[in-house]
Amino acid sequence: MKKQTKKMMTLFLVFAMLLTMLAGCGGKTEESSNAGSAAPAESEAGETAQADASGDKVQLTIAMWGDEARAEAYQKTLAPFCEANNCTVKIELVPIGDFFDKLASQLGAGTAPDVFWLADAKEATFIQGGWCANLKDTLTADASYNFDDFYTDAITSTDYGDGGVYGVPFSFGARAIFYNKTMFENAGLKTPDEYVAEGNWTYETMFDLASKISAADSTKVGLKLWCVGQATNGVQNFADILPAYGANLLNEDSTEFILDSPEGIKVTQMVYDSMYTNGGHAKPGDDVAFVSGNVGMARECYSYMKSMVEGNVDFEWGIVPQPYGSKGADGKQYTGYAYWCANETSANKDLAVELVKFVTNPENQLAWCSTFMCPRTSVMESAEILNPGEGYPAAEDIKASFVDCVAERGLFSYRGTSDWNLLSNAVEQTYEMIWAGAYSVEEGVAEMKTAVEPYLN
Repeated sequence: MKKQTKKMMTLFLVFAMLLTMLAGCGGKTEESSNAGSAAPAESEAGETAQADASGDKVQLTIAMWGDEARAEAYQKTLAPFCEANNCTVKIELVPIGDFFDKLASQLGAGTAPDVFWLADAKEATFIQGGWCANLKDTLTADASYNFDDFYTDAITSTDYGDGGVYGVPFSFGARAIFYNKTMFENAGLKTPDEYVAEGNWTYETMFDLASKISAADSTKVGLKLWCVGQATNGVQNFADILPAYGANLLNEDSTEFILDSPEGIKVTQMVYDSMYTNGGHAKPGDDVAFVSGNVGMARECYSYMKSMVEGNVDFEWGIVPQPYGSKGADGKQYTGYAYWCANETSANKDLAVELVKFVTNPENQLAWCSTFMCPRTSVMESAEILNPGEGYPAAEDIKASFVDCVAERGLFSYRGTSDWNLLSNAVEQTYEMIWAGAYSVEEGVAEMKTAVEPYLN
């Protein structure tokens, strides 16, 4: 199928999915205020303009996930915006498990909030459906916003071919390798930071060290590539090692499955061998946490340092950047994003866009960085990120592991599809068959391709 035809079909499926959600998920979600219209009438737009002119306050509704403390904190952040724009803000908290279904049904019914969060590759459904406003002109027109302060790969991640910015990333999750220094010393092994200093920190080195750690103590796990709570997340677990060798699960537009390349087969075999042939890597489903002291090395996000500090661990630990593969610095690092988005169909669209600009300006994103690590250079190089407090790694180690490596290698995220959940499930299930030995690596990857292709863009 040609690309343009496939894109049109995707848009049709997105619209069909939204109608299905409207019909089927009403009992799953709670009621919401009527904050916008799927096709606002002229009278509605006129009423908004009259309200502004008369001095009456406009109410903007924001949908996000989290708790009441988060909502209250954002109300304080937005207070200057509300005062300057003669408006009020109502924040709707929706559990993330219900969030995307509820938003889809609201958009289909014309009851959606003016501003909303998107994340977890779900943004594709809403952007391709035409529900997200293009923010780019507003953001770039204001020099104080410092648009170029964003990592380029981050701020362009919602560009679906027209150069637009349909969401501003406020959170991302580049990973680093946490290592148990005490475990390495007990095993008589050089630590990862020593290999980094020598310029020999590669995936081959890391897998070899994992094998040696487990050989020295069979009760220990040498390496765990999946982050805590994601033991079966096949899409994310190997999303860093694949591009390190010039491979990936999908192409840039998620229109093609490409794990069956020679490089993809090689990486998948490396992971399998680390689990079953050479040993050292955690077995599928083993979600033992690094904080337990039973894991030599683990791939985790910046926020996991807080778990370590608050965990009162009885071992020394450190962090290093993720290793290099054959592509060296050209192997981009994986991240997901969470976005602030404005409702394209809102009667208050212009004001909603201004709110997104305000809440994502440099000052506000810096103020929120202890909660959400933001892909702005100024935020990532700030004292708040590099010196989070007592018990954390040294500032130079945090910078090397979470800042410099991103600047050097760049970032990528998977372009979501309208059937992303089904695609992810197909990947997960096929990986499980490979790890269980039901397929060879090559056979399993071929089966995965067949299972995934119906859900591509």
